Amino acid sequence: MAKISLDPNPTFKAKAPIHVPGGRKAEIEFKFKYRDADEFKEFTEKLEGRSDVDILMDIAVDWDLDEAFDKQSVEKLTKKYIGSARSVLNTYVDELTGARAKN
Repeated sequence: MAKISLDPNPTFKAKAPIHVPGGRKAEIEFKFKYRDADEFKEFTEKLEGRSDVDILMDIAVDWDLDEAFDKQSVEKLTKKYIGSARSVLNTYVDELTGARAKN
């Protein structure tokens, strides 16, 4: 089992599943911003009323797509792939909280 550091890296990578019409699934690897418990609590308390694009720009800093990771590209993702914002946010929350950890 890997050891942990009490000072986590400021970013981490995780793959978010994206539904592609026609029944296919794809994945986008994001580089997410790390948040500690207090920062995460503050983040979740301020989610209501924010746009999907603003939320994704707040949680991630890069991705493995050919297009640049910027507000315009994130907006295109959320418009072209309905549900993608929820999937990316769920991946982020799951990674931070260990919700996907296998026993």
